[in-house]
Amino acid sequence: MNFTVERRSLMSALTQAMGIVDNKGILANILLESDGGEHLKFTATDYDVVMRGRIPAQVKEPGRICIDPKIMLATVKNWSQPTMTARLKDDRLKCKCGKTTASLLTFVVEDFPVIDKEVPAETIGLDASDMGALMSKVAPFMSDDPLRINLNGALLSMEQDDRAEDPILNISLVATDGHRLGQLRTEIALDVSADHAKIERTIHRKGVKEIAKLLSKGAKGDVAQFAVANDEIVVTHDETTLFIRCIDYDFPNYKGIIPSDCACQYSIDKHQLTQAVQIAASLADKFSCGVRVEPLEEGDGKFVTLQVAGSNAATGNVTTDIQAEYEGNPFPVGFNFVFMGDALRCLPDGDVIIRMTGPDSPMLLHSANAGELDRFVIMPMEIS
Repeated sequence: MNFTVERRSLMSALTQAMGIVDNKGILANILLESDGGEHLKFTATDYDVVMRGRIPAQVKEPGRICIDPKIMLATVKNWSQPTMTARLKDDRLKCKCGKTTASLLTFVVEDFPVIDKEVPAETIGLDASDMGALMSKVAPFMSDDPLRINLNGALLSMEQDDRAEDPILNISLVATDGHRLGQLRTEIALDVSADHAKIERTIHRKGVKEIAKLLSKGAKGDVAQFAVANDEIVVTHDETTLFIRCIDYDFPNYKGIIPSDCACQYSIDKHQLTQAVQIAASLADKFSCGVRVEPLEEGDGKFVTLQVAGSNAATGNVTTDIQAEYEGNPFPVGFNFVFMGDALRCLPDGDVIIRMTGPDSPMLLHSANAGELDRFVIMPMEIS
Protein backbone atom coordinates (compact mmCIF):
# COMPACT_ATOMS: atom_id res chain seq x y z
CA MET A 1 0.00 0.00 0.00
CA ASN A 2 1.32 3.43 -0.96
CA PHE A 3 -0.58 6.72 -0.81
CA THR A 4 -0.26 10.51 -0.48
CA VAL A 5 -2.85 12.38 1.58
CA GLU A 6 -3.58 15.82 2.98
CA ARG A 7 -2.50 15.69 6.61
CA ARG A 8 -5.51 17.66 7.89
CA SER A 9 -7.94 15.31 6.11
CA LEU A 10 -6.22 12.30 7.65
CA MET A 11 -6.24 13.91 11.10
CA SER A 12 -9.97 14.62 10.80
CA ALA A 13 -10.67 10.98 9.90
CA LEU A 14 -8.51 9.70 12.77
CA THR A 15 -10.21 12.04 15.25
CA GLN A 16 -13.65 10.82 14.17
CA ALA A 17 -12.54 7.19 14.44
CA MET A 18 -11.12 7.64 17.94
CA GLY A 19 -14.65 8.25 19.25
CA ILE A 20 -15.75 4.88 17.86
CA VAL A 21 -12.94 2.42 18.55
CA ASP A 22 -12.88 0.13 21.58
CA ASN A 23 -10.28 0.42 24.33
CA LYS A 24 -8.45 -2.82 23.64
CA GLY A 25 -8.04 -5.67 21.20
CA ILE A 26 -8.29 -5.45 17.45
CA LEU A 27 -11.27 -3.07 17.77
CA ALA A 28 -8.93 -0.45 19.22
CA ASN A 29 -7.66 -0.05 15.64
CA ILE A 30 -9.11 1.24 12.38
CA LEU A 31 -9.01 -0.24 8.92
CA LEU A 32 -7.47 1.93 6.18
CA GLU A 33 -7.95 0.58 2.66
CA SER A 34 -8.06 1.55 -0.99
CA ASP A 35 -8.55 -0.33 -4.23
CA GLY A 36 -6.81 2.46 -6.13
CA GLY A 37 -8.23 5.71 -7.41
CA GLU A 38 -8.48 8.98 -5.54
CA HIS A 39 -9.84 8.03 -2.12
CA LEU A 40 -8.65 6.37 1.07
CA LYS A 41 -11.40 4.56 2.99
CA PHE A 42 -11.48 4.15 6.77
CA THR A 43 -13.59 1.91 9.02
CA ALA A 44 -13.91 1.91 12.83
CA THR A 45 -16.25 -0.09 15.06
CA ASP A 46 -16.95 -1.30 18.58
CA TYR A 47 -19.90 -3.40 17.29
CA ASP A 48 -22.46 -0.93 18.75
CA VAL A 49 -21.44 1.74 16.24
CA VAL A 50 -19.76 1.35 12.86
CA MET A 51 -18.21 4.35 11.12
CA ARG A 52 -17.22 4.24 7.48
CA GLY A 53 -15.85 7.14 5.51
CA ARG A 54 -13.38 8.23 2.90
CA ILE A 55 -10.95 11.07 2.33
CA PRO A 56 -9.24 12.31 -0.85
CA ALA A 57 -5.86 10.69 -1.53
CA GLN A 58 -3.49 9.82 -4.33
CA VAL A 59 -3.20 6.04 -4.16
CA LYS A 60 -0.17 4.61 -5.96
CA GLU A 61 -0.54 1.06 -4.67
CA PRO A 62 -3.88 -0.30 -3.34
CA GLY A 63 -4.01 -2.30 -0.14
CA ARG A 64 -5.33 -2.59 3.42
CA ILE A 65 -3.79 -1.86 6.81
CA CYS A 66 -4.99 -2.02 10.40
CA ILE A 67 -3.51 0.66 12.65
CA ASP A 68 -4.04 2.39 16.01
CA PRO A 69 -5.66 5.81 15.30
CA LYS A 70 -4.50 7.32 18.61
CA ILE A 71 -0.86 6.58 17.92
CA MET A 72 -1.08 7.68 14.29
CA LEU A 73 -2.82 10.96 15.21
CA ALA A 74 -0.31 11.73 17.98
CA THR A 75 2.49 11.09 15.47
CA VAL A 76 1.32 13.25 12.56
CA LYS A 77 -0.52 16.13 14.25
CA ASN A 78 2.60 18.25 14.87
CA TRP A 79 4.16 17.75 11.47
CA SER A 80 4.71 20.93 9.51
CA GLN A 81 3.93 20.12 5.87
CA PRO A 82 0.33 19.98 4.51
CA THR A 83 0.76 16.62 2.76
CA MET A 84 2.33 13.32 3.76
CA THR A 85 3.10 10.00 2.11
CA ALA A 86 2.72 6.53 3.59
CA ARG A 87 3.98 3.20 2.34
CA LEU A 88 3.47 -0.24 3.84
CA LYS A 89 6.63 -2.32 4.21
CA ASP A 90 6.31 -5.66 5.99
CA ASP A 91 4.27 -4.84 9.15
CA ARG A 92 5.31 -1.18 9.32
CA LEU A 93 3.71 1.90 7.79
CA LYS A 94 6.51 4.22 6.69
CA CYS A 95 5.23 7.81 6.89
CA LYS A 96 7.09 10.83 5.54
CA CYS A 97 6.24 14.54 5.79
CA GLY A 98 8.90 17.01 4.72
CA LYS A 99 12.07 16.14 6.66
CA THR A 100 10.18 14.02 9.20
CA THR A 101 9.77 10.25 8.90
CA ALA A 102 8.07 7.73 11.14
CA SER A 103 7.60 3.97 11.15
CA LEU A 104 4.30 2.82 12.70
CA LEU A 105 3.40 -0.72 13.69
CA THR A 106 0.37 -2.21 11.89
CA PHE A 107 -1.75 -5.17 12.91
CA VAL A 108 -3.08 -8.25 11.15
CA VAL A 109 -5.79 -7.07 8.75
CA GLU A 110 -7.53 -10.45 8.77
CA ASP A 111 -8.26 -10.04 12.51
CA PHE A 112 -10.37 -6.94 11.86
CA PRO A 113 -14.10 -7.86 11.61
CA VAL A 114 -15.71 -7.98 8.18
CA ILE A 115 -18.16 -5.07 7.90
CA ASP A 116 -20.74 -5.95 5.28
CA LYS A 117 -23.17 -3.05 5.45
CA GLU A 118 -24.84 -0.93 2.80
CA VAL A 119 -26.75 2.34 3.03
CA PRO A 120 -30.48 1.67 2.40
CA ALA A 121 -31.93 2.93 -0.85
CA GLU A 122 -34.72 4.84 0.93
CA THR A 123 -33.42 7.69 3.09
CA ILE A 124 -34.79 10.91 4.57
CA GLY A 125 -32.83 14.12 4.04
CA LEU A 126 -32.75 16.30 7.18
CA ASP A 127 -30.93 19.51 8.07
CA ALA A 128 -27.59 18.38 9.51
CA SER A 129 -27.20 21.40 11.80
CA ASP A 130 -30.70 21.06 13.30
CA MET A 131 -30.42 17.31 13.87
CA GLY A 132 -26.95 17.68 15.35
CA ALA A 133 -28.28 20.28 17.80
CA LEU A 134 -31.15 17.99 18.84
CA MET A 135 -28.76 15.09 19.48
CA SER A 136 -26.42 17.31 21.52
CA LYS A 137 -29.25 18.68 23.66
CA VAL A 138 -30.85 15.33 24.45
CA ALA A 139 -27.56 13.58 25.31
CA PRO A 140 -27.32 14.68 29.00
CA PHE A 141 -30.72 13.15 29.76
CA MET A 142 -29.71 9.60 28.77
CA SER A 143 -28.92 7.04 31.46
CA ASP A 144 -25.54 5.34 31.76
CA ASP A 145 -26.79 2.71 34.23
CA PRO A 146 -25.88 -0.73 32.79
CA LEU A 147 -28.82 -2.27 34.65
CA ARG A 148 -31.34 -0.03 32.83
CA ILE A 149 -30.52 -0.90 29.25
CA ASN A 150 -33.77 0.51 27.86
CA LEU A 151 -32.76 3.96 29.15
CA ASN A 152 -29.22 3.81 27.72
CA GLY A 153 -30.15 5.86 24.68
CA ALA A 154 -32.70 8.20 23.14
CA LEU A 155 -36.03 7.37 21.51
CA LEU A 156 -36.16 8.74 17.94
CA SER A 157 -39.64 9.10 16.44
CA MET A 158 -40.40 10.29 12.92
CA GLU A 159 -43.99 10.43 11.72
CA GLN A 160 -45.48 12.01 8.64
CA ASP A 161 -48.48 14.31 9.15
CA ASP A 162 -50.66 14.66 6.07
CA ARG A 163 -53.39 16.76 7.68
CA ALA A 164 -51.85 20.03 6.50
CA GLU A 165 -51.93 21.17 2.88
CA ASP A 166 -48.26 20.22 2.55
CA PRO A 167 -47.11 17.07 4.38
CA ILE A 168 -44.91 17.56 7.46
CA LEU A 169 -42.47 15.19 9.14
CA ASN A 170 -42.68 15.43 12.93
CA ILE A 171 -39.41 14.48 14.63
CA SER A 172 -39.07 13.79 18.35
CA LEU A 173 -36.10 12.80 20.53
CA VAL A 174 -36.76 11.65 24.11
CA ALA A 175 -34.30 10.55 26.80
CA THR A 176 -34.61 9.90 30.53
CA ASP A 177 -32.42 8.54 33.32
CA GLY A 178 -35.31 8.08 35.74
CA HIS A 179 -34.64 11.36 37.56
CA ARG A 180 -35.31 13.73 34.67
CA LEU A 181 -36.61 13.65 31.13
CA GLY A 182 -35.97 15.70 28.02
CA GLN A 183 -38.07 15.80 24.86
CA LEU A 184 -36.94 17.85 21.88
CA ARG A 185 -39.04 18.21 18.77
CA THR A 186 -38.90 19.76 15.34
CA GLU A 187 -40.77 19.47 12.07
CA ILE A 188 -39.78 19.72 8.43
CA ALA A 189 -41.81 20.29 5.29
CA LEU A 190 -41.94 17.36 2.88
CA ASP A 191 -42.51 17.07 -0.83
CA VAL A 192 -46.17 16.61 -1.73
CA SER A 193 -45.41 13.15 -3.11
CA ALA A 194 -43.57 12.04 0.06
CA ASP A 195 -44.77 8.90 1.80
CA HIS A 196 -42.60 7.95 4.79
CA ALA A 197 -43.51 5.13 7.15
CA LYS A 198 -43.45 5.86 10.87
CA ILE A 199 -40.06 5.32 12.51
CA GLU A 200 -39.62 4.68 16.23
CA ARG A 201 -36.27 3.37 17.44
CA THR A 202 -34.12 3.75 20.55
CA ILE A 203 -30.65 4.86 19.50
CA HIS A 204 -27.73 3.63 21.61
CA ARG A 205 -26.24 6.42 23.80
CA LYS A 206 -22.84 6.25 22.10
CA GLY A 207 -24.59 6.52 18.74
CA VAL A 208 -26.46 9.65 19.83
CA LYS A 209 -23.19 11.33 20.80
CA GLU A 210 -21.42 10.29 17.61
CA ILE A 211 -24.28 11.58 15.45
CA ALA A 212 -24.06 14.89 17.32
CA LYS A 213 -20.30 15.09 16.67
CA LEU A 214 -20.63 14.15 13.01
CA LEU A 215 -23.41 16.62 12.28
CA SER A 216 -21.93 19.46 14.35
CA LYS A 217 -19.55 20.11 11.45
CA GLY A 218 -22.46 20.82 9.13
CA ALA A 219 -23.48 24.35 8.23
CA LYS A 220 -27.09 25.50 8.20
CA GLY A 221 -28.68 24.03 5.10
CA ASP A 222 -26.37 21.02 4.83
CA VAL A 223 -28.31 17.79 4.44
CA ALA A 224 -27.74 14.54 6.34
CA GLN A 225 -29.40 11.34 5.18
CA PHE A 226 -31.21 9.22 7.79
CA ALA A 227 -32.48 5.68 7.26
CA VAL A 228 -33.54 2.56 9.18
CA ALA A 229 -32.08 -0.80 8.21
CA ASN A 230 -33.11 -3.85 10.24
CA ASP A 231 -32.09 -2.98 13.83
CA GLU A 232 -29.87 -0.03 12.92
CA ILE A 233 -30.12 3.71 12.36
CA VAL A 234 -27.98 4.81 9.42
CA VAL A 235 -26.76 8.41 9.16
CA THR A 236 -24.69 9.76 6.27
CA HIS A 237 -23.08 13.18 6.07
CA ASP A 238 -20.06 14.56 4.24
CA GLU A 239 -18.57 11.26 2.99
CA THR A 240 -19.02 9.58 6.39
CA THR A 241 -21.67 7.01 7.36
CA LEU A 242 -22.64 5.80 10.84
CA PHE A 243 -24.40 2.47 11.39
CA ILE A 244 -25.79 2.55 14.95
CA ARG A 245 -27.26 -0.37 16.82
CA CYS A 246 -30.77 0.19 18.17
CA ILE A 247 -31.65 -0.97 21.67
CA ASP A 248 -33.95 -3.98 21.59
CA TYR A 249 -35.68 -3.27 24.91
CA ASP A 250 -38.85 -1.16 24.87
CA PHE A 251 -38.49 2.48 25.84
CA PRO A 252 -40.75 3.31 28.83
CA ASN A 253 -44.08 5.11 28.45
CA TYR A 254 -42.58 8.56 29.00
CA LYS A 255 -45.87 10.36 28.36
CA GLY A 256 -47.22 8.99 31.63
CA ILE A 257 -44.71 10.96 33.74
CA ILE A 258 -45.17 14.32 31.99
CA PRO A 259 -47.43 16.38 34.31
CA SER A 260 -50.78 17.29 32.83
CA ASP A 261 -52.38 19.00 35.84
CA CYS A 262 -51.03 22.20 37.36
CA ALA A 263 -51.48 23.58 40.89
CA CYS A 264 -48.83 26.28 40.46
CA GLN A 265 -47.18 27.84 37.43
CA TYR A 266 -44.23 30.24 37.39
CA SER A 267 -43.09 32.35 34.45
CA ILE A 268 -39.47 33.44 35.02
CA ASP A 269 -36.86 35.12 32.86
CA LYS A 270 -34.42 32.41 31.76
CA HIS A 271 -31.32 34.53 32.33
CA GLN A 272 -32.34 35.51 35.87
CA LEU A 273 -33.25 31.93 36.80
CA THR A 274 -30.04 30.53 35.33
CA GLN A 275 -27.93 33.06 37.21
CA ALA A 276 -29.78 32.44 40.48
CA VAL A 277 -29.34 28.66 40.15
CA GLN A 278 -25.62 29.06 39.40
CA ILE A 279 -25.17 31.27 42.45
CA ALA A 280 -27.03 28.79 44.67
CA ALA A 281 -24.98 25.91 43.23
CA SER A 282 -21.75 27.61 44.34
CA LEU A 283 -22.56 26.83 48.00
CA ALA A 284 -24.97 23.93 47.61
CA ASP A 285 -24.02 20.47 48.82
CA LYS A 286 -22.00 18.87 45.99
CA PHE A 287 -23.20 15.36 46.84
CA SER A 288 -26.95 16.01 46.69
CA CYS A 289 -26.65 18.94 44.21
CA GLY A 290 -29.85 20.32 45.71
CA VAL A 291 -31.13 23.89 45.70
CA ARG A 292 -34.42 25.24 47.01
CA VAL A 293 -36.91 27.70 45.52
CA GLU A 294 -39.29 29.26 48.01
CA PRO A 295 -41.87 32.08 47.70
CA LEU A 296 -41.14 34.88 50.16
CA GLU A 297 -44.78 36.02 50.35
CA GLU A 298 -48.19 34.88 49.23
CA GLY A 299 -48.06 37.03 46.09
CA ASP A 300 -50.37 39.74 44.83
CA GLY A 301 -52.29 37.51 42.44
CA LYS A 302 -49.88 38.08 39.55
CA PHE A 303 -46.28 38.48 40.75
CA VAL A 304 -44.33 36.82 43.56
CA THR A 305 -40.74 37.03 44.81
CA LEU A 306 -38.95 33.68 44.77
CA GLN A 307 -35.84 32.98 46.80
CA VAL A 308 -33.36 30.55 45.20
CA ALA A 309 -31.15 29.15 47.96
CA GLY A 310 -28.15 26.87 48.27
CA SER A 311 -26.64 25.75 51.54
CA ASN A 312 -23.96 23.49 52.92
CA ALA A 313 -23.39 22.80 56.60
CA ALA A 314 -19.63 22.86 56.05
CA THR A 315 -19.41 26.13 54.08
CA GLY A 316 -22.51 28.30 54.54
CA ASN A 317 -25.48 29.42 52.49
CA VAL A 318 -26.42 31.88 49.73
CA THR A 319 -29.76 33.21 48.47
CA THR A 320 -30.92 35.19 45.44
CA ASP A 321 -34.33 36.84 45.07
CA ILE A 322 -35.99 36.87 41.65
CA GLN A 323 -39.36 38.10 40.43
CA ALA A 324 -41.80 35.67 38.85
CA GLU A 325 -45.25 35.83 37.36
CA TYR A 326 -47.44 33.07 38.75
CA GLU A 327 -50.77 31.31 38.61
CA GLY A 328 -52.23 29.11 41.34
CA ASN A 329 -50.85 28.71 44.86
CA PRO A 330 -47.06 29.15 45.23
CA PHE A 331 -45.20 26.60 47.33
CA PRO A 332 -41.51 25.74 48.00
CA VAL A 333 -39.75 23.05 45.99
CA GLY A 334 -36.25 21.56 45.84
CA PHE A 335 -34.43 20.28 42.77
CA ASN A 336 -31.04 19.17 41.46
CA PHE A 337 -29.18 22.20 40.10
CA VAL A 338 -27.31 20.10 37.50
CA PHE A 339 -30.59 18.82 36.06
CA MET A 340 -32.08 22.30 36.05
CA GLY A 341 -29.00 23.72 34.33
CA ASP A 342 -29.10 21.08 31.57
CA ALA A 343 -32.75 21.86 30.88
CA LEU A 344 -32.29 25.64 30.87
CA ARG A 345 -29.40 25.40 28.38
CA CYS A 346 -31.72 23.71 25.90
CA LEU A 347 -34.39 26.43 26.07
CA PRO A 348 -34.33 29.66 24.03
CA ASP A 349 -33.93 33.08 25.63
CA GLY A 350 -37.02 34.68 27.13
CA ASP A 351 -39.40 33.50 29.83
CA VAL A 352 -39.39 29.90 31.09
CA ILE A 353 -42.60 28.26 32.26
CA ILE A 354 -42.38 25.95 35.30
CA ARG A 355 -45.53 23.94 36.08
CA MET A 356 -46.00 21.84 39.22
CA THR A 357 -48.81 19.92 40.88
CA GLY A 358 -47.14 19.78 44.30
CA PRO A 359 -43.78 19.94 46.12
CA ASP A 360 -43.38 16.15 45.81
CA SER A 361 -44.44 15.91 42.15
CA PRO A 362 -42.41 16.26 38.93
CA MET A 363 -42.00 19.76 37.52
CA LEU A 364 -42.45 20.54 33.82
CA LEU A 365 -40.29 23.18 32.09
CA HIS A 366 -40.79 24.68 28.66
CA SER A 367 -40.36 27.97 26.82
CA ALA A 368 -43.07 30.60 27.16
CA ASN A 369 -42.55 31.71 23.56
CA ALA A 370 -42.01 28.36 21.82
CA GLY A 371 -44.69 26.56 23.82
CA GLU A 372 -44.15 22.89 24.64
CA LEU A 373 -42.17 22.10 21.50
CA ASP A 374 -39.22 21.24 23.76
CA ARG A 375 -40.15 20.18 27.28
CA PHE A 376 -38.29 18.87 30.28
CA VAL A 377 -39.37 17.05 33.43
CA ILE A 378 -37.33 17.16 36.64
CA MET A 379 -38.11 15.12 39.74
CA PRO A 380 -38.21 17.17 43.00
CA MET A 381 -35.84 16.78 45.94
CA GLU A 382 -36.52 17.03 49.65
CA ILE A 383 -34.22 19.74 51.02
CA SER A 384 -34.35 20.74 54.66
